[in-house]
Amino acid sequence: MARWAEDAIVLNAENKLHLGMAIDTDDGLLVPVIRTWDNRCSSN
Repeated sequence: MARWAEDAIVLNAENKLHLGMAIDTDDGLLVPVIRTWDNRCSSN
């Protein structure tokens, strides 16, 4: 889990990052999530 610290985001020891974006729809809030986003962005 990540947390705010002063002016930065601090990741946990596992360094797993999930990307989500909240979208307001007529039926309510929709939040699609891409799990382990950090693994998908790796340049290795």
